[in-house]
Amino acid sequence: MIRSVGAGIALLTILLFGTIVSKDGTWWVKNVPPGQGAPVEALVEPGQNALAVARSLVEQGVTSGDARVLSRWFSLLGMDTRLQPGLYRIRPGTPWEIARQMQHQEPDSAGVRLIPGTSLGDIAAGLSRWGGEAVLRRELADVSNFPPEMRSYLPEKPEDRLAFLLPDTFLVTPSQTALKDLVRLASRKWQEKVGPWVPDGASPQWIRERAILASINEREAKDNRERARVAGVFENRLRLGMPLQSCATVIFAWKQHGRTLNRLTYKDLEVDSPYNTYRNRGLPPGPICIPSEPAWRAALLPEKHEYLYFFLSPSGRHLFSRTYEEHLAAQRTASQDTENQERKGD
Repeated sequence: MIRSVGAGIALLTILLFGTIVSKDGTWWVKNVPPGQGAPVEALVEPGQNALAVARSLVEQGVTSGDARVLSRWFSLLGMDTRLQPGLYRIRPGTPWEIARQMQHQEPDSAGVRLIPGTSLGDIAAGLSRWGGEAVLRRELADVSNFPPEMRSYLPEKPEDRLAFLLPDTFLVTPSQTALKDLVRLASRKWQEKVGPWVPDGASPQWIRERAILASINEREAKDNRERARVAGVFENRLRLGMPLQSCATVIFAWKQHGRTLNRLTYKDLEVDSPYNTYRNRGLPPGPICIPSEPAWRAALLPEKHEYLYFFLSPSGRHLFSRTYEEHLAAQRTASQDTENQERKGD
């Protein structure tokens, strides 16, 4: 009997709440205060559901008590499916006071785009208002900003961890936490999209090597349909002890020396750098840029073949060869085809 009465009271309470909040809002405005004291900043992260937002607000000290109560208010107000991520300014108070303030508030947010193929300096240049490279390095160095599943194989150098952020456009709070948000959101996306492709039992060293190969693949192959084949060439070269001879690594090496190059001469290939894969065998010491999802997949699952050489033809596609002689012959043929096309154009 007591249980029945309790259940009836709970049901009546919910119905009463539903009746109140479903009216034109007059009762709500007159009888529910908006909170007290100075507004504080409260963060709602992208992808959080109503209960996760409520728990976060309790943790941030905006309100106290059971987070489920605040989550229930979100639901009653129809906010549970439309809580926008961003930075809210809320006066601390009870759960219903918090819900009322957030109901019609437009949070502050800013879109930050991570572009595949960019390096730490390139990315940081566009983030100067939030601390630039120094703050980005600090957030990359903080292992707690990365999903627990990734932490065992993260590189030691903060700049090398950039490869474990997946490029996309992310909404961050325009505040001191902006770059922390960026690292957390982009690494979480990497774990969601790339993490499942990492083989079970893969060693941390092997995964870090894949990160380097993915970054080289990003800069070498522009057509996603060719990425796995390009990855197979580098895999074959490593297996045979041949130098990778990646022009992308040489361009990166010169960039570290303060020179920006788009094309290389034979003299440029002599740059003294551990990233020069024409002079040094094996992998360079770290990733050269932030790889895209297709580049990562190619590095994790390279195509199996016997090709050891490739070059970009005038058509925009790469031509692959098994021997150096085939490689030279393919280059001559491509050059002759180009000359013939130019003559026809004249």
